[in-house]
Amino acid sequence: MNLENENGEITWDIKGFKAFSDLAMTFFPEYSNIDAASKRMRAEIENDESLFNALKQAHYTHNTTRLSPNQQYILISLWGPSHIHLHFPLRHARNRGRMKGAKNTEKVSRPNNINIDNYIY
Repeated sequence: MNLENENGEITWDIKGFKAFSDLAMTFFPEYSNIDAASKRMRAEIENDESLFNALKQAHYTHNTTRLSPNQQYILISLWGPSHIHLHFPLRHARNRGRMKGAKNTEKVSRPNNINIDNYIY
């Protein structure tokens, strides 16, 4: 799977079957152990009723070791991509916290032309 920027759009390219453990490490990179990441991903899948039912209809079981392109599509459709890389002007990054020299209680006011929904702080 690849994230690509194509004409201003983000795409996720699914190419064939993928090992469950590889996808688990992609979605749960904080785990250094493949088994722990796989166990966490299975738990997350089975605790989400709508995701689990959709995957079961695509022939997923607790013992599935390789995810079909359709199963990967279901996961991505409900969870979104495993990694999101945001770009925004540096001047906004500098001003998003506190003003230089401001006391801890003083907040920086946001310029009127910035839509906060476009930025993750």
